[in-house]
Formats: sequence, C-alpha cells, structure tokens
Amino acid sequence: MTAGMTADVTAALAALNELGGQVKRDKDMLSVTVEKSQLILGLEALKSHGYLMLTDIFGIDYLTYP
Repeated sequence: MTAGMTADVTAALAALNELGGQVKRDKDMLSVTVEKSQLILGLEALKSHGYLMLTDIFGIDYLTYP
C-alpha cells in the first residue's frame, strides 16, 4: 500500500472472520481477537490486504480468571 491509500477494512475483516476472528468496536477503536493457532494466518491475511505495520499486539492469560 502506498502513501495516501487506505486498506479495505471490510475485506480484511472478512478474511479474519473466516479464521474465526471476533471483531469489537468500542469508542472508535477496532479490536480483533483471533485464536493463537490462527495468529500467523491472520497476520498474513492483513498483509495481503495492504496492512504493512502492526502497532499493538498483546496476549492475556485467562487460565486463572474467576
């Protein structure tokens, strides 16, 4: 993707949805959750849709969550 162009968010979200991604939008912030087994495929899907830079990624361990 070149400067001034925007990635097609709808197509990228559809690709992540095919991998079981869960999309949430809250306070103008879009979040997508994918299973760890689908992480690499999800990142490759985003790259193929023109996303070139990952700014945030984090994991949460809910193993002991009440």
